[in-house]
Amino acid sequence: VWDYRAYGKTGGKLRYDALMSDALTVYKYADSAYQLPIVPFGVSLGTAFAAHAASECGTPKVLLQSPFYSLARLGPHYLPGVPYCLILKYPFDTHASLRNFKGKIGIIHGKKDKVIPVRQSFLLKDSLERTGFHLKVMPQCGHNNLALYPGYTTWLDQWLGAPLN
Repeated sequence: VWDYRAYGKTGGKLRYDALMSDALTVYKYADSAYQLPIVPFGVSLGTAFAAHAASECGTPKVLLQSPFYSLARLGPHYLPGVPYCLILKYPFDTHASLRNFKGKIGIIHGKKDKVIPVRQSFLLKDSLERTGFHLKVMPQCGHNNLALYPGYTTWLDQWLGAPLN
């Protein structure tokens, strides 16, 4: 499991271009080191990195847990009226990364998520209307407890093994 620079035990200077480059480096390393299909997987903020790596590397699938459309679109959830598109230093635009992605997109999100509202996943789904997109909403879940529910691993197994659409 990879932590982005300046987070957790990972050092380095926090720069947007370097963060996105790191995501590509991690994907390329995993792809060369393992004789298995590699599916970029991101949770919360990490969904921006997974979407970027999947799009740039042309992976057949990407899996996002509790994603956001973009930080500019998520910001008003916290402070309405602030012009986030003008003040954000790092855009983290998941939608822009996925716009030209040709592979299958799997999203799982808790309906009771207060950190990244499930509406963000619906924004992604509506803006990327196409085949190969599957959104699973877990009604009883919040932001950090998805993996605790039996439906989580069942859905992951189904989606990773045989796409649902």
